Amino acid sequence: GVCYVFLFRDSQYLRLEHGMQLTINGKPETLEVSTVLDVLKTKDIDPQLVAVELNTQMVDQEQLGTTSIKDGDKLEFLFFMGGGA
Repeated sequence: GVCYVFLFRDSQYLRLEHGMQLTINGKPETLEVSTVLDVLKTKDIDPQLVAVELNTQMVDQEQLGTTSIKDGDKLEFLFFMGGGA
């Protein structure tokens, strides 16, 4: 039983190793993604409702699916708010 627990823990650890270490809105996260659009989908965010900043550069809406994510990238999601004064 003990060996199984250690194996399970190791496989969990190895699984995390495949993820990207990202900083999203200031919080460190590990995600298995390859593009900005993947990150949005993983986090259940509608691409139409956010502006995305990748390492301080704005990403155009039509480039979300083709903009690659690298380990250590910083993402900021700026949500559009409805209404106004």
